[in-house]
Amino acid sequence: MDSERYIRVFIDPGNALPTTGTGVYTRSLIEGLHKYGSSNIRIVESDICSYSSSLRPLHRLIYLRRLRKKQLQVIDAPHVFHFTNVYTPKKLRHVGFVTTIHDIDPIVLPETHSYRFQLYFKNAVKNSALHSDIILTDTEASRSLLIEYLNGFEKQVKAIPIGVSLEFAEYVDSALQEDQQNVPLLLYVGSLSRKKNTAWLIRTICQGVRKGRFPKLKLVLVGSAGYGFSEIEKALRDAGDIVQWKQGVSKKELASIYINCSIVILPSFTEGFGLPLIEAMYCGKPIVASNIPTSKEVASKAALYFDLNDNEGFYAAVQSALEDSSRAERLTFIKGHIKKYLWQNIIHEYETIYNNVAPRND
Repeated sequence: MDSERYIRVFIDPGNALPTTGTGVYTRSLIEGLHKYGSSNIRIVESDICSYSSSLRPLHRLIYLRRLRKKQLQVIDAPHVFHFTNVYTPKKLRHVGFVTTIHDIDPIVLPETHSYRFQLYFKNAVKNSALHSDIILTDTEASRSLLIEYLNGFEKQVKAIPIGVSLEFAEYVDSALQEDQQNVPLLLYVGSLSRKKNTAWLIRTICQGVRKGRFPKLKLVLVGSAGYGFSEIEKALRDAGDIVQWKQGVSKKELASIYINCSIVILPSFTEGFGLPLIEAMYCGKPIVASNIPTSKEVASKAALYFDLNDNEGFYAAVQSALEDSSRAERLTFIKGHIKKYLWQNIIHEYETIYNNVAPRND
């Protein structure tokens, strides 16, 4: 490549809130590109989002109008658009389009999303396949599902893992371990939603404590309310002081919670990746996860697995994680495995994609 040639990459999360998985991924990717990216890649951060938890159709129209204006600008126009939230608009000539589709959960597990969102999502995925030069996803398991759903596009879909947020890692590295607590803390991070199996987790932990399957412990939930929250809300009321729910947690506070928890639990029905898995590994924490393909791909031997809705298998996994009898072996494995999820080892894959799809004036 000509040393004077550079590529402007506009990274756009659509209207994804910064606290969602897509929002965290987008911010983390930008951090990684700024710190570890080459000088010929110039990142343009999106300034067109219109956030709202209500009046979403109106804010969607505002976003689309701003996006079209950004696409048509002449001065400093991007060479590559990277859409990180499924939606991809109509293709422009002489501009590269990259889209990240983290999962197709609304398609493979429709009961975990509203009917309206299912319709929107199916349309967005199909349009992304038609309009994108490259579709990125986070795991090989997600890539296989996406290719199967699209009935092809093998060459167009590429799996690149997500890295640990640099801001999160910095806070973890400087966080202090508090005095050992008498009560074990089990940590769940993610939306409180049907997809994440949160209601089952709350009920099963409470039953385990009340029936003496566990020592006295606390379950800490960090995240916002998601689809299907009414069932979760009831479980929270019934849980009493066994469960604590934290919302609006900063990266610094989240790092401290990770450092001081006993184990991390991810009981999801389905995941595109599972950010808590790499955050837990970075903190060296034992992990208990549902036996699903993406979690096994990401965490591998760093986690203990249970079959979905298998209470006895879950109790056994949690008890083993609390005992952590193979701690030295687990930490040795994590030390090597976590390198796959550090941005300094991943960014070059994104840069290769941007270079390949950017227009050339040769």
